[in-house]
Amino acid sequence: MSSEVTSETKLGISQPYPFQCHEIDQSIAVAKKVKAYAVSGQLKTELEDTIDVLGDIEWETLDIIDSYEELRGALTAVREWGNEWKYLAKKLIKKYEPELLD
Repeated sequence: MSSEVTSETKLGISQPYPFQCHEIDQSIAVAKKVKAYAVSGQLKTELEDTIDVLGDIEWETLDIIDSYEELRGALTAVREWGNEWKYLAKKLIKKYEPELLD
């Protein structure tokens, strides 16, 4: 296991948050399934078939709110990480090249 010290550690900045593409892909897949179920449900002529489709939609969306809340937390962490780097960059610019901020 690598014991490499990152630039974030050296500069007292939080570690970058892991990529969230997989979670976004999962949310998109759920949305596509729900859309397909909704289209399918519109074609049903029997009430019990429609109820089954609604059950499928409910099943697919059980964890969707939790997934979005996790994504919100990840985006907040990424924003904070970016702001820490921005703050450091501005501090260094003010010290070494203040005319860039005029």
